[in-house]
Amino acid sequence: MNDTLTPWSMTTPGFVRLRPVEGPGFFPRQTGTPRTRSAAARSVPPSLSLRAWQEDAISVYLESQPKDFMVSSTPGVGKKFMTLALANHLLASRIVEKIIVVCALEYRCIGWMESASTWGLNLDSDYRLEQGRPRHGIDGVIVTYEHVANNAQDFKELVQTRKTLVVFDEVHHIEHVESLRRTHAHAFNGATRRIALRCSPHYFAGGRDEYAILPPFDGAEDTVEYTYSYGEALRDGVVRPITFIAPRDHEVLNDDQELPIPASSGPTKDSPSEIDPKGRWILKACIQANEALKELRKRVPAAAGLIIAHDSCAARLYGARIGSLTGTRPTLLLDEDPKLVSKISAFNTTQDPWVVATPIVAQSMDIPRLQVGLYATHNSSPLYFSQVVGRFARARGIPTEAFLYLPPVREVLTMALRVVTHEGADGTDSAD
Repeated sequence: MNDTLTPWSMTTPGFVRLRPVEGPGFFPRQTGTPRTRSAAARSVPPSLSLRAWQEDAISVYLESQPKDFMVSSTPGVGKKFMTLALANHLLASRIVEKIIVVCALEYRCIGWMESASTWGLNLDSDYRLEQGRPRHGIDGVIVTYEHVANNAQDFKELVQTRKTLVVFDEVHHIEHVESLRRTHAHAFNGATRRIALRCSPHYFAGGRDEYAILPPFDGAEDTVEYTYSYGEALRDGVVRPITFIAPRDHEVLNDDQELPIPASSGPTKDSPSEIDPKGRWILKACIQANEALKELRKRVPAAAGLIIAHDSCAARLYGARIGSLTGTRPTLLLDEDPKLVSKISAFNTTQDPWVVATPIVAQSMDIPRLQVGLYATHNSSPLYFSQVVGRFARARGIPTEAFLYLPPVREVLTMALRVVTHEGADGTDSAD
């Protein structure tokens, strides 16, 4: 039997355990002469510290001094922290005078504001163009892609008045929408410097990303890109290993890998029978995931679990299911909830065990204590899957692994297969 498949029937009847193992070429080392510490890295306040990859990324930037810089990495490794260190340096060096951060969702704006404050940067997350020019005394503003799309000409005029650094957070949200790319290129083509941050759907060390890099950089053929893979982050201890738990009772051995891939193509969006809130898989998975979380909480009392539901209706039903097991009503994070931001913040400060979220919320929220997940959605996008896995991969200095329970959906299990076997999205070995 392949080493990547370890039966786990002693503790989780009906499930099998898929876990990444070290293989040749999985953790490639950087080649060439090590770079000296950059000026930006040397200017980091004593109370803060940069990871090796963050220092290296900043060094690459300062060596080339590009107008446009793209950082592609596995989620949860500190892209935001690295970018704020670089922004702090660019401001101090007077290369730029103001910062504009563009985010996909409102609660991401608040996260950026809070992180910026640790660097002594004052970024306004409540700014709206209707207020006129950004108020005096702040270092910049944080807005959403939607707000920019509705006011592209005004933002174009804004960046032309001051030397501006524009940061595109989670740029993958717009890079495949032609109209949005063009709108943001129009708005920020006049910016002094631009940095785009994206989650790479390729969770493997090396190999070709199946997504074309199409940032909102108008004619920016000389864009400098820095990549940091899951394999490298795992090697460096920046992320924790993820164990995927797949349902044994749908197992069909693949000719090439002894992994549980169901024979059928799985449910469609119109008929998500395998993730039915009243179905057999969700009942068993909830029981097993809750037991796994209980064991983890004996060592890490604040450890939490997340159920990703395919819509708000399912989220409420999943919530009722897990609540009946724990005796505690889980926190529901629904994208239409006006109190969403405050609920995420509140959950972060408690030791409540479970949260249930809709897909759009689950892919971007920052809850560091998540260690157990239940993937109860039919979304089979590699980009989305890697974002979700990133919710659990953050090491946070806690020497434990994380667990993600997967539904018997062929496309979802195939993505997990690529992670544990280090295979590229096109079926090739990522180490080649």
